[in-house]
Amino acid sequence: MFSIFKNSVTSLCLLPLFFLSSCTGEEVIGQSSAKQISFETYLAKGKTRAAAKGTFAVGDEMAIYGYSHGSTRWSDLASIESGVEKKMHNNAVVKQDNNVWTYAPIQYWDGDDFHSFLAYYPYNKSFDSKFYNGVIVEYTTPKEAKDQHDFLYTTPVSDQQWAENKKISFTFRHALSQVWFTIKTNDDYSRYYNIKVKQVQIAGIKDQADLNLKVSDAAMNPWNNLVYSNSTSFTTSAICNKELSTEEKALTEGEEIFMLLPQTIETDQATASLTLEIEAQELGSPSYNNDNKVISFKIPATTWSKNNIYHYKITLNVEQALGLVPIIIDDSEIVDWETDGEATLPKDVLQQGDFTIEDDWKDEE
Repeated sequence: MFSIFKNSVTSLCLLPLFFLSSCTGEEVIGQSSAKQISFETYLAKGKTRAAAKGTFAVGDEMAIYGYSHGSTRWSDLASIESGVEKKMHNNAVVKQDNNVWTYAPIQYWDGDDFHSFLAYYPYNKSFDSKFYNGVIVEYTTPKEAKDQHDFLYTTPVSDQQWAENKKISFTFRHALSQVWFTIKTNDDYSRYYNIKVKQVQIAGIKDQADLNLKVSDAAMNPWNNLVYSNSTSFTTSAICNKELSTEEKALTEGEEIFMLLPQTIETDQATASLTLEIEAQELGSPSYNNDNKVISFKIPATTWSKNNIYHYKITLNVEQALGLVPIIIDDSEIVDWETDGEATLPKDVLQQGDFTIEDDWKDEE
């Protein structure tokens, strides 16, 4: 089996992880520590590359927006920029330290007022200037897969009031689409060519959108205003360095898994490409030697949804690698990211949508 995550992980069932408390012993005069605002966090079922490795690690940081809005219900607020009485947390960094979440300054429940909260992970300081009325604007996908994160968000926890030992519970969910590629060849061509896949790229997808943290239904798409950040196109890359063989191998794994914005891909919009290193062996022709042979194929029209894994399984035979025969691509199938048990490559949990390559070429002794 292939490990597809940054670290070895255990299943993330809906179990409480850590409690959030203040990081200072100072208290406001006249305030009881029992009325400090505290939180507990949950992660929806399934695996996550970036955030949870069974537990949050020391130094992990999430962000919280918290509001006190008197007797007005959250749904009746015209704007959280002007309609709330008090902004208690504003992209407040909340850090895990020795199994305790810490933050400062301490915030307290305001009498019987209603309080509402938004949260995301991991904390991003740039959102200080990109958050308005519950929306993180212009979230932009990094170009390299290794820099892409499993971006988590919560639906609003709204209209909360103080009660003894009350904690605000956040359930984090995956905001992005996860894209995998695996590869194999049908026949053993090792006496002809040694072929290594150095890199996989996806071009033509959109990379910028706004995330609405006020969306109250976890089943709804929280993304809006999906665009190309440079107005024309976007290309993302993952480093592979995998030898082509009859054994199916993961091209994208660990830090090199694509974490991309949910989007509808139109016909002929997006292209995937492989960069190959080809070296002739005893029965092969040196004329095909190439350190950077690029083969490309269109991604079929489809929709990538949040919280789903898209697995593209490539069967690449030697004539396709040499560019003599085109690649024929089938649709991929979908795996729910929040699934019981361990998600593994290339089988078990995965339903596989193939990139099929028609080829009558065979070894001849």
